[in-house]
Amino acid sequence: MRPKTLFAAVAMICLAGMTSCNEEYSDNTTKNEQQPVAVLFHANIAGIQTKATDTDWAQGDAIGICALNHGSLTPANFNAKYETESGDLYFAPATDDDAIYYSTNADEKLDFVAYYPYRKPSSAPDGPATSDQPTTLTWNTEDQSNLPQIDLMAAKANNATNGYNREYSDVALAFNHLLSKVVLNVTLADNVGTVGSFNVTIKQINCIQTFDILQGKLVGEPVSMTDVAFHDNSTSTTKSYEAILIPQQYSGDVEFEVTDKTLNPSPTFTWQIQKLDLLPGNEYRYNITITRKGVSATATINPWVTGSTGTGTATN
Repeated sequence: MRPKTLFAAVAMICLAGMTSCNEEYSDNTTKNEQQPVAVLFHANIAGIQTKATDTDWAQGDAIGICALNHGSLTPANFNAKYETESGDLYFAPATDDDAIYYSTNADEKLDFVAYYPYRKPSSAPDGPATSDQPTTLTWNTEDQSNLPQIDLMAAKANNATNGYNREYSDVALAFNHLLSKVVLNVTLADNVGTVGSFNVTIKQINCIQTFDILQGKLVGEPVSMTDVAFHDNSTSTTKSYEAILIPQQYSGDVEFEVTDKTLNPSPTFTWQIQKLDLLPGNEYRYNITITRKGVSATATINPWVTGSTGTGTATN
């Protein structure tokens, strides 16, 4: 039965025999206090969004959750998979094996660490996650074809350092972006022609870092220098290209390439930024104008929270 149907049925029984119903309720209350309580989660995303479409969770989005013994990094449940069935804020266990329960002892409290998107360590065996599995993931942003699947976010909840017990069946999670987002909007000057279709690449950037599941943060240094092609997020009227990148700092020049792939041969324009600090949770937005002499640009940084401001010129 659905909960509303069950409630109605119990009410009718109580009307038929108030004394026996009260006795039954008293017995059930005692039994319920001796049963573990399942934990459900509702999750918000802080700042300007990159994931999925617009600012919402998508149907079937999955997060990984660790229930930690309060005040420690010792997992009571490790990397449990929770999903939102309809794309709303509420997440429930993907399978019965993923369900997290509080102890019947109210003094035994939990903290929670969660991340999106859910992944299983590559060396982990099939079946439910266990605490003896690897506790880190290798996060690679080289492939930008599916932005939501690399848009790493994390949330931590410890009930203002008090921990959670069976009194808290619904736990709020506030997710923050751990990576950086770069957006290039491309237009052509009036004397150049119509807007074509472009390939946008950032040259020689680190694209791999380690994510610690239990701590909910990136650890170590970013590695694996390579060229990264931006995701084409253009429409019929605008040309926009996006990349989600590992946070890192450059003391030297950072080079972008913009290639018009509609022309043959395809001209390539280069544009350099003298210094670029990619900070976690920041969006760096550049408006690029291609002229006959090259490329001019203006820049804003917003919290994704949006990221610095500046101007630049690219030439071929």
